[in-house]
Amino acid sequence: MRINPDYKLHRLGRHYMIVDRCADNTNLAHVYSLNASAGKLWIEVADKDFTADDLTDILCRDYDVDKDRAAADVSALLRKWDDAGFIL
Repeated sequence: MRINPDYKLHRLGRHYMIVDRCADNTNLAHVYSLNASAGKLWIEVADKDFTADDLTDILCRDYDVDKDRAAADVSALLRKWDDAGFIL
């Protein structure tokens, strides 16, 4: 899977927001927020193909979390991203 290029991530302090790109403009009608760990995952895979296992490995590498918990969190995150159209 890949991050949908129609969406752009912006950092706001410790938080992130995703906005829908409309041609060369930004559509602020739909703005989504991400916490720091979800923002980090987005940045890590923004321009490449990735799997749920890749995201799980990133969480385990960068945070003190066991693999089962990381995999469950990634699964929930990917469902939300898929529902929002953030991933292809």
